Formats: sequence, structure tokens, C-alpha cells
Amino acid sequence: MSEHAVGPSDVPADAQVAYASVSPEEQETIDQALAVVAEHLASVAAALGVSVPAASRDALRRSPLGADLRLAAKPAPGATGAETRAAAERVRRLFLLAPADPDRIAPPWFQATALGRMLARAAGRQYARQELLSGEEAAAQLGVSPSALDRLLAGAVIEAVADEDGALRVPVRAVERCRCAVVPPSRGETETETDPETDTVLAEWPALR
Repeated sequence: MSEHAVGPSDVPADAQVAYASVSPEEQETIDQALAVVAEHLASVAAALGVSVPAASRDALRRSPLGADLRLAAKPAPGATGAETRAAAERVRRLFLLAPADPDRIAPPWFQATALGRMLARAAGRQYARQELLSGEEAAAQLGVSPSALDRLLAGAVIEAVADEDGALRVPVRAVERCRCAVVPPSRGETETETDPETDTVLAEWPALR
């Protein structure tokens, strides 16, 4: 793809405000994500023996996926929090290929990518400041060391988001969910189910304390 600055001629009139709020770094991340999806679509089409017209960069930017990526990067004027979160979730599910598992936590390798970091910031915007904990605060509430919390994050046992500066933040509800997975339920409560991968990490919980 050729590179040039994004300007009014690149996008439809109703999208110019959204593009104006996207930084060059975020636009590069968006273009790379769109290119990956377009290339994958072409390879799948070739495997099926069908043809798919090649889309220009501008066409990809104007696509529904392009709109979701822009909204995840920077909320457009008038966009609600629910719309922003839904856009980020659609992108996350597409790249993690997890449409049947909407609560799947992104693995560390994805969170370390530019797209993963952008989506983490988008997820962080959906929480009030008091709903987010620093890594040290989350570790303290769980009763584990910071290094143990890192292991829980690496095992995709607990969700993490990011603030606008990219600093890791753990939602309070994620800490409560993790507690429910390891603390026996009180009488009359329903036990929380976990997947096998989570069970493997949680089996080491006593050693993490």
C-alpha cells in the first residue's frame, strides 16, 4: 500500500471528523489491521476457488471494519460508550476468531500488538476511574504478589485494560470474577465455571499467594 497523509479527499464527508481525531500512529495501526484482514480474505477466497475484488486502501477505510477501528481508536463526536465498546468487541472477536466466546480474554501476544494496545485503551474508556485498579492494587485485593498477578494476566485468567497513557489497569469486576473462581461459593450460591486453561492456572493459586 502506498503511503500518504490522510486528508479530506481520502474519506467521505461524514467521516472527516472521525479521521481528524485519529493520530498518525493510530491510522497506521488501522491500515495494518485492514490489510491483514483483506489479505486473509483473499487467501481464503483462493482456497475456495472464488474471486474477491481487491479493495483500495480508501475503500477499506470506509468499510464497516474501518469504521469500527476508527471508533475504537478515538470515539467520534456523538458516539455513545455502548457503541464504542461494541465496535472494539467486534474487532477483538474478528482477530481472535472467537465469535462464540464473547468473554474470551485476549492472550498476551495480542495485547502486545499495536492493535491490541489500541483496543485495550478503548476498553479502558468504558470504565469510570474508580472502577479500575493499578496492577499493585489488583494484586493486593487478590492477596497475591505483583509477579503472581503477571502470571494470571499471562494465563488470560484475569482481564486487563489500559488508560489513555497505555498503563495497565485491572477492572474491579475482573478482580471480583477471579475471586469467585477460586473462593468456594457460600451455601445456596452457584459455583462459577471456568475453562480447562483457567483451571490449570488456578490450580497453582496456593503457590501464587
